[in-house]
Amino acid sequence: MQFIYGTGIDAFLRRAEELAAEYGPGFAVAPQVQEAIRRFQPQY
Repeated sequence: MQFIYGTGIDAFLRRAEELAAEYGPGFAVAPQVQEAIRRFQPQY
């Protein structure tokens, strides 16, 4: 999670979409997971 928040949620999700398109659905991030990532983002 630290990697995702450090990279930026939007950048991470874009890259995951690129990887899923090229290498298959194992890299896809489910909508429920995307929601959880955003909901539990730490507030510094």
